[in-house]
Amino acid sequence: MKNRLRRREREAVRSEYAQREGLFKALAKGAREVEKRTGHFRFSAEELFVEVMAVVDLVKEHPQEGAERCDHLWDDLYCDYRDLDTADSPDEEIRLAASELVYGAMLLAGYCLGTHYTRLCASLMAQLAENHAGALDALNTLFLPNIWLLGEEKVQARIRAYMEGEEWISDDIADLLERLPQEAAPCAQVIAEAQGKESDRLTNRQLVILFTHLLDVGTTPDTVNVTALARLLAQVSGRSAQSMRQTIMQGVDYAKVPVHNDVDALCALVRPISVGKASLIRNSKED
Repeated sequence: MKNRLRRREREAVRSEYAQREGLFKALAKGAREVEKRTGHFRFSAEELFVEVMAVVDLVKEHPQEGAERCDHLWDDLYCDYRDLDTADSPDEEIRLAASELVYGAMLLAGYCLGTHYTRLCASLMAQLAENHAGALDALNTLFLPNIWLLGEEKVQARIRAYMEGEEWISDDIADLLERLPQEAAPCAQVIAEAQGKESDRLTNRQLVILFTHLLDVGTTPDTVNVTALARLLAQVSGRSAQSMRQTIMQGVDYAKVPVHNDVDALCALVRPISVGKASLIRNSKED
């Protein structure tokens, strides 16, 4: 987390997920119990849900990369949260925030099948023990009674179905927040103005072609973080991260004439800014 959710964003997430999403319910009660016990630096239930689902989706989409990043998750979170803190909060509260997110990810992963998830849980549990003595027992006391009340079998069924399905809650949340008035992407208007009129805005496919070539990355999960690229394109264009993900996953086939036309249009757009970059795009077309 690089920025805290604002009030309207928290309300939007709560309105969308609090009543219907079992994974939100599994985390929310415990998160509120932590909130009540923390004086300065604390996360809302909505923020914890957003953060935990970002970790879950990373592991779901990129198992190897996700596992590697989770091996030092507590350290990364602790450093990030110290940077976020503007109130000179006690160090214990920063440590608790990092531990709470690690615990939330561990809690959900613990209900998944497979040695991959067993190893992930063991790594996250070890980080809690190493970095924050007593946190695991304290968080178990705050979170588990609600899990038992909801029914462990229901939480287990939901997370397993989610990990095996095509839902991407972190993408959906990004799209939800993008639709809020204060979250309108400023780059979208700039792109439209640069091209003269709204109807001439770049298509999703053109944006994928442009950015993958300028960033010198591919469109497959083994060459690029699809989630990160989709969110970048969504921020630039003002469109949904989910639609961008779908376009990226479709790939770019330069054997198709419509894509050649896309590249011609992109070269014309980029050439006044950088002849070299326009040539790079055209050369990729002709390879």
